Amino acid sequence: MAVTRYHFISGLPDSGAEELARLLAQNPRFVTGSDTGADALFGAAMRRMQDDDCPESRLDEQQCRALLRATLDAVHHDRQAGAVVFDNAPGWLGYIDALGNLFPLARFVVMVRDPADLGGSTARGARLDTPLRHLQAALAGAHAQRILVIEHERFLSDPVTVLDVLYHFLREHEFDHDLAPLSDAGAGTADAQPPKRRLLGLMPGRRGGGADDAPWRKEKSSAATILIDTG
Repeated sequence: MAVTRYHFISGLPDSGAEELARLLAQNPRFVTGSDTGADALFGAAMRRMQDDDCPESRLDEQQCRALLRATLDAVHHDRQAGAVVFDNAPGWLGYIDALGNLFPLARFVVMVRDPADLGGSTARGARLDTPLRHLQAALAGAHAQRILVIEHERFLSDPVTVLDVLYHFLREHEFDHDLAPLSDAGAGTADAQPPKRRLLGLMPGRRGGGADDAPWRKEKSSAATILIDTG
């Protein structure tokens, strides 16, 4: 029986996760979904398993694993056998450790951008605290080698290389994507440049340029693959 391969897209607000999901949806081999609610169902199930007042707390380990996997299977119930499914939601960033244990074939794509560009207000800056903590924990965690971090500016300015690295990272055959939607997405981005190819090998922990104060650039010992904007 063909096994579904689940992959998870997450990241910081306004960092290109939805644009990436729409781009991947061009590939007929992939099933993509954004804001499907699967992350909320998954999180609710985990919380009930940890609550002694809930019946889920009495399930054994294998039953818990089956129930958590079933949240994804239920949301994506109409997938074809052997499908490659990408579920995109900000909430997945906090569940990488649990997902990595449940889905040994899963990869995690995390879209980011400079927090200074996102923290225009105190309220918005506060909303970044949790995802940034989750990202730092994931980059130092047991499944870091299965994480690909992509900076938003790199995604817009160098989509050819980003997709080359992404497909290699996913161990999928290349697909000729229509990149025109990215030109529209980057129209309001001052730093956006026409798509061009930069050669970059796929290596755990490989960075595409220098370092600054962004949290993912500080994780020098992480096994994650991180594509940063090289300017």
